[in-house]
Amino acid sequence: MEVLFDLRPKDTKSDLFDREIELSKVIEYVGRLGLPITLVLGFRRVGKSSLILVAIRELGLPSIYIDLRKFEERQYLSYRDFVLELQREVNNLTSRFPGLIDFLRNISGVSIMGNQVLFSWKGSGRVSLASLLDALNDWASNGVVIVFDEAQELVKARGGFNVLPVLAYAYDNLRRIRFIVSGSKMGLLYRFLRIRDPESPLFGRAMGVVELSPFTRDQAVEFLRRVSRSWVLSLGILMLCMRGLAASQVGSRTLALGTMNIGT
Repeated sequence: MEVLFDLRPKDTKSDLFDREIELSKVIEYVGRLGLPITLVLGFRRVGKSSLILVAIRELGLPSIYIDLRKFEERQYLSYRDFVLELQREVNNLTSRFPGLIDFLRNISGVSIMGNQVLFSWKGSGRVSLASLLDALNDWASNGVVIVFDEAQELVKARGGFNVLPVLAYAYDNLRRIRFIVSGSKMGLLYRFLRIRDPESPLFGRAMGVVELSPFTRDQAVEFLRRVSRSWVLSLGILMLCMRGLAASQVGSRTLALGTMNIGT
């Protein structure tokens, strides 16, 4: 059953409403063309996160999803903040693919404690993002997707922390690493990427761009129609379940009374 009217991001194609064109573009850019970086742009609440999650599922590639919205209220983003979030997502990945641990254990700044992967973020011993990407590239035979959701938050990075040189390194050298970078504040995102700045590490590099527009009036009406139809169906199922429950309770009471009569 479709779960359209759910405020949480969707992750299955059947629950994604009317984004077939945008979904096919993401799949083509990340999958068939293997572009190193794909941008997914659009205002808040137009479905960027859902589109990305569904695309990842359709591609069938392992992924790391870093949701940078959690840092929106911060005045700055430290290397520690970023690395601990990356550590959490890498552990999610190794729980599904334990063999990845063998590719990570020899990286400086990485410690393996049982099945847990720990990243150092302090001083000269901190983990190198480039080394992590090297290991992921060596491990992923068919590719791995790394998502920076609401990546404009990275413009607040401080303390000598800058992911742009690492993105450029992966772009040029790591053929199995594919980045999906989303943003709702497009001006701020382009300011972060600096793709038109000759001094930027990403200057002159081609990227896939998928832009989500708000639904038209007709699309919104169709969405509400499908939601209402889904609600009617759900209500019908609920009523049938309640009737079944009521019938079973009546049957149980009848059986209990019959047992009491037999006993007497």
